[in-house]
Amino acid sequence: MAGYSEAKPAKVLAANDFVVGENVEVWSNSRNKWLPAVVHGVYLQATTTEGFDVPPGSVKVLSEAGVKWVLADSVAVVLRKVALEESFPSKEAKGAPGPSARLCKNNCGRAVQPGLTRGLKPYDTCCKRCAQSPGSNEHDENCGGRHPDRSPSVPSLDLQQSLRSELEAMLKEPAALEEIVKGAFARSGKPIERLSWEELREPLEALLQPFGVHLGVKDRFLEHLCQTHGQDEDGLMDRKGILVLCKTVLQDRYRSWFPEILPVSTANFVKQNRRPLEELYTMGKKLGEGSFGTVYEVDHKLSGERRVCKKIWKTKSDMTSQQILQEIGNMAMLDHPNVIKVFEYFDEPNFVSQIMEPCYGGELQDKVNVLRKTGKAPYDEAFVCDVMKQTLRALAFMHKKPFLHKDLKPQNIMLVDQDSSSIKVIDFGLAELFNPQQKFANFIGGTRLYMAPEVFRQQMTIKTDIWSAGVILYNLMTGDFPFLAQWPPPKGKDEAWWEEQTILKIKNEQPVRNPSLNKWSAQCNDLLLRMLDKDDALRPDATQCLEHPWFSGYSEIPPTLSVGVLQCVESYARMSELRKVTVFCKCLPRGSTSRATGSQGGRPVAGPDSSVFQGIFLLLAHQYEVQKSALVELRALFTHFDVRNQGCLSAQDLKGVLVKSGMGGVAAERVCHALDRRRDGQITWTEFTAAAMWYVVCRNNKAIDAAFATFDSDQDGRVTAKDLQMVLADVRGQEAWRKQMPHMFEEMEKQEISSLRRTARDTVRGFVQLFKKEATKYANLDQFRQYLQQNMDFRAGDALYAVT
Repeated sequence: MAGYSEAKPAKVLAANDFVVGENVEVWSNSRNKWLPAVVHGVYLQATTTEGFDVPPGSVKVLSEAGVKWVLADSVAVVLRKVALEESFPSKEAKGAPGPSARLCKNNCGRAVQPGLTRGLKPYDTCCKRCAQSPGSNEHDENCGGRHPDRSPSVPSLDLQQSLRSELEAMLKEPAALEEIVKGAFARSGKPIERLSWEELREPLEALLQPFGVHLGVKDRFLEHLCQTHGQDEDGLMDRKGILVLCKTVLQDRYRSWFPEILPVSTANFVKQNRRPLEELYTMGKKLGEGSFGTVYEVDHKLSGERRVCKKIWKTKSDMTSQQILQEIGNMAMLDHPNVIKVFEYFDEPNFVSQIMEPCYGGELQDKVNVLRKTGKAPYDEAFVCDVMKQTLRALAFMHKKPFLHKDLKPQNIMLVDQDSSSIKVIDFGLAELFNPQQKFANFIGGTRLYMAPEVFRQQMTIKTDIWSAGVILYNLMTGDFPFLAQWPPPKGKDEAWWEEQTILKIKNEQPVRNPSLNKWSAQCNDLLLRMLDKDDALRPDATQCLEHPWFSGYSEIPPTLSVGVLQCVESYARMSELRKVTVFCKCLPRGSTSRATGSQGGRPVAGPDSSVFQGIFLLLAHQYEVQKSALVELRALFTHFDVRNQGCLSAQDLKGVLVKSGMGGVAAERVCHALDRRRDGQITWTEFTAAAMWYVVCRNNKAIDAAFATFDSDQDGRVTAKDLQMVLADVRGQEAWRKQMPHMFEEMEKQEISSLRRTARDTVRGFVQLFKKEATKYANLDQFRQYLQQNMDFRAGDALYAVT
């Protein structure tokens, strides 16, 4: 067992050395490293559980790779304890962890914070204060990830109430605004009349207090605002001027918190690359070959990413070139962690080459084949439950569009790793997107043994996929099919007879009561029968299937939305404020009212480049992966907080989670506003990961350089507004994108000039003038890097609380 000898524990461990719930490490062959895991079962005596015969001395563990059964002869080399130092203080100490929790590196004896840092690495300290003052025995409220009961620093938020809507109402209705202003001035003890600019600070603070923010205006600029909005000869502002000033302040806050979001779709990132395939990718070993093409392992030269290239023969395939491209388009539309991701394609003379993410665990069919041949499944019920949960989550997402797969079967479900229960749904060649008025699929397709009864009536709906998933569940339970005519056919009968008889069984008979079904739980069998209900009106949809109690019986350990990830998404949402000139951060010349108010005709306007910046990070999140362990944890978070089982996060639900973490109501709404790029109240997988991983990705020069190359399609070393628009602009917002693009280059100009002045203040003036003329036309690689790598502000680590 190569790879184990160096890490083998000094003591030879056996099953009786472990306890249920203990944190351990398990060796993964496919990943060639130790993975954190939790003990789910210890079996010292031979027993039968979940329908399987378990030999004595076995241990069942759960890691990011899925469920793993470790038999007695492998325990000593496959499992190991989490190392603890004998010098740690007594476990009776406050905040002390359990017997095998990971402990703070500063030897304080407390458990580390759960989840990921903003750099997407596991925490190694218990809290921020301990990290800053090692050995001082000082700890903050968030120590060990605990979420103590405390009074909120801002007024409590009714999650059904939108502070954004309240703010919009104030700006729209003069009477509502005046009423709110009256209340703010009353709370500060000031009248709404004849006040100097010094006296206005406290009422303005009171005006913004319900939104959980401070005014933050410099004295000189507050004076300028008062002068702009009119003062009497004695320097005092009257009631009318005060109301106008209050509206200006609220308009600016609205503009800052909720800038215009230009639509971006990850489907738009999947394009034909017109450069030669071998110029961009290093071809690796052949992974497989079929009648219509070959699959290769490839390395993306610029980013270093390992991917897969599926080369499809145009002449040998039973699909036309147009159909092959349609399949790529279908995959591009489905942004979900359990749907295979396609990056780009190459349309060559003899091939269409698709570049996709790799899956090294083989087809789910391989697992079924082992059961069929040996009579013993190479998995347990927890594995089956996890696979079905992921499959149904993918279907829930697809069906919401509504998008019908039509050919769901074990051959079209890939395992991510050999040791993993993580899956990806593949093969969308027959898939169909329904239009709003469409009731049934326009054309029939699929694989006979997985077809539902209504297929033969030419009435395919999303419930057809549920039937196919039910057949897959039957495959996993028995190694056989629920509806299958005699094969080979009896004497005198041919394959046409077999097909006809199989169709009759699907339409009219109940599933075969295979003896192997008795090895599985009653709840598993109950869900199976519901999914194979011949009446598609009674058959549950994917979301209803996921509500079945079978899944709650195998609930995974809840992941933690950590302080680090919360810091990232909150900072990501504030990019629009941090990257623009607002009424609160510049002291403008007198008379520049339009710039000071940040408005046009009394209406809020958008920040200049937040959509461009966030759109670039959406591309980076789609194209490039962070560490696999971090990606697994982000995927667990995404699915855990998808409480509606829709395959995406509800913005309303996420808002509630963020408020629970200690964010104010407006801050939580800002995050949801920034993440929801399609303005539909739903946050997709890539929208979520873009916010969580931007801090890591923006420090990865290889990823940034590869993104630059994606925009620089003509390879001239420059990215223009047109280049950016071609990749980022959604069809619905072409004109809005065209207007926004110049702002990004203005921002790059400011960054470049600032950098140059720091290094050569006295010699740069001439170059700056030249650059100002050119910067609005293009950005080179250095400017592009600098733009993405600007230092960002993060909320303090002890101001937020981990959420499970």
